[in-house]
Amino acid sequence: MQTFSLTQILVTAITTFILSGLGGALFVRYLSRGRPIVSVTSVGFSGDVIHLSEEAIDASAADSWGPPLNGFVSYDTALTRDGACSKLILELGKVKNIVDDWLSQNVSEDSTQLLTKAQLKSCPYFSFSHVGSSILGKLKRRNMPDLPVPKNEVEKEARKYDLDKRKDAWVLHLGERGILFPIHEVFSEKETNQQELIAESFSRGILRNIRLVMQTFSSSTADELNKLRTLQNELRKCIPLNANLVIEASVTNLGDRPITLSPYCITTLGLGEDSVSIILKTTAAKPQAEPTEPNNPVDLLARAVGKKSSDRGEMFAIEPFLAKAGSSPYITVPGGGTTNMMLVSTEKLGGLGEKLVKHYELGTLTCRLMATKAVGGKVFTPKVTFGKELSEHRKQQLLSVDSR
Repeated sequence: MQTFSLTQILVTAITTFILSGLGGALFVRYLSRGRPIVSVTSVGFSGDVIHLSEEAIDASAADSWGPPLNGFVSYDTALTRDGACSKLILELGKVKNIVDDWLSQNVSEDSTQLLTKAQLKSCPYFSFSHVGSSILGKLKRRNMPDLPVPKNEVEKEARKYDLDKRKDAWVLHLGERGILFPIHEVFSEKETNQQELIAESFSRGILRNIRLVMQTFSSSTADELNKLRTLQNELRKCIPLNANLVIEASVTNLGDRPITLSPYCITTLGLGEDSVSIILKTTAAKPQAEPTEPNNPVDLLARAVGKKSSDRGEMFAIEPFLAKAGSSPYITVPGGGTTNMMLVSTEKLGGLGEKLVKHYELGTLTCRLMATKAVGGKVFTPKVTFGKELSEHRKQQLLSVDSR
C-alpha cells in the first residue's frame, strides 16, 4: 500500500487550491467578458456640398417656382429643392386637371356672357392658390396676355361680389372669405392695370376674361411641369454622386465588462448579383437642418426680379486643422448596456451612388456590417435588406408566412 508523507500531502493540497482558484477566476473572467452584438437599424444618405452640373443650374434658372441655384450648394438645399419639385409636380398636375375640366364646362360664346354667383364660387381660382400664384408670376415677368374684354365694357356689368382696393392689393369679398389680387412692387402701370381688370372681371363674372386667365394658367403650367421634371432629373443625377452612405446601428453588450469598438467599420452592400465594400467611420449625429427654401405652395409665388438663392454656394466643406474631440469617437458599451452609433462613409459615393439609390428604391439593397473591437477581434451583423419599398421577393416571403 502506497503511503504519502505529510509534506507531499500539503504540497498537493496547496497546489490544488491555487490551481482551482486561478481556474475559477479565469472562468469567471471569461463569463463576464464583453460580448457585443451589433445590429444595423437603418441605411440612408447624407452629404455636405453638391457640385451641380451646368444642366441643373440652367434648369433651376428656368424654374419660376424657386430661385436659381449656384454651381455649389449644400446637400440639404439640393434635397429640399428636389422635394419641392416632387410636391409641385403632384399639386400642379392635379390643379391643371381640375382647371381643364372647369374650362370644358364653361365655354364662352360671346363677350357679354356672364357667370352666376354660384358659377363664380366654383371657379378653381378661388380654391387653389397655385392659380393666383402662377398668374402673379406672369404679371411679374410681364408676359401676361391682355384680356379680350376691355375695362370700359367690363364696368358696364354689375358686381356680383364686392371689390375693395387697398394699397398693395384688390380684395374680392367672396362671402366668408377675401381673395387677394396683389399689386407687386415690380409692376409697371400696365401690369397694375391688368391685375385690376382681372379682379374686376372676377367681381362681375366676365366669362371671356376669366377663361383667358384660366387658360393662361393651364398652358403655362404644362410648360412649368416640364421644367420642374427637367430640374428634378438633373438634381437626381448630381445628388447621388456627391452623397455619403449613412448607417445607423445599435451595439448591445451581453457581458458584464465594458467593451470598446474601433471608430472604423466596413459594410458589404448587396446590389442584386453584385456586392461592394465601403469603409465607414463613426460620427456624431447632426441636427436636422432647417429648409433653405419654402415648400408651401402659398409661399412658392413666382420669384421677384433679382431674387437670389439663399445658399451661398461654397465650393468645399473644409475640415478643421485640428479635429474636435468626438468627431470620430470610439464606441464604448457598458456591461449589459446598449449604445447607438452613426456611421458615415469616408468618401463620397461617386458613380456608385446612382446604383445604390436604384436598389434602395427597389427594396433590394442588402447590408452587412463588420465592426472591430479596439483590442482586436471582429463582430459581424446579419445581412439585412433596406429600401423605400418592399421587393417582390420580400413581399412573397412575408405573404408565405403562416400566421396561425
